[in-house]
Amino acid sequence: MFALLAAALTAVLVLGNASPAHASIWQLSDGFEGSPVYRWSFDGEGDHYGSFSNHPELAHSGNWYGYIDQFSTGWSSVGRSVHLTPAEVHQPSCAVKFWLARVTASPVVAIEVIDPATWTYIALYHVTGPGQSPDWQSFAVGPWRATQTDVFLRFTVGSTAGTLVATKIDDVVVSCSY
Repeated sequence: MFALLAAALTAVLVLGNASPAHASIWQLSDGFEGSPVYRWSFDGEGDHYGSFSNHPELAHSGNWYGYIDQFSTGWSSVGRSVHLTPAEVHQPSCAVKFWLARVTASPVVAIEVIDPATWTYIALYHVTGPGQSPDWQSFAVGPWRATQTDVFLRFTVGSTAGTLVATKIDDVVVSCSY
């Protein structure tokens, strides 16, 4: 009887002191504003091109956006390093939200999360960028489990010989929950 009373009292004390779990969200927003040259870089192979465009009337928001195109067999990309602060003490679940605007018919855009130490994929997603309309459309990909603090985030389009593929990218948000 005494053991049963002690167990009940212990359960009341433990459950009575329990507090709700608190989830946190960390986020990095980058709309290509400010000094984008220092954060984003362009790369590719074949007849590729990338630029920062300062045309407020064509941007999703603000003044700047990224533009990439590819006109031969190969690929073109824009990317940047991202420090996932919560990954210093947690293994958060992360995702990427961004806006694309079609320049050519329905470009397939790869969203690559890369380990910069080994240059291997941590996560790889594909979206078929805005269809018939050149209007901006929102996309989200993920989640992936962030097991390291530094990643390279890259948006890539590819093409075969003689086919132009181009897209605009703006308002990139990396968010992690833990």
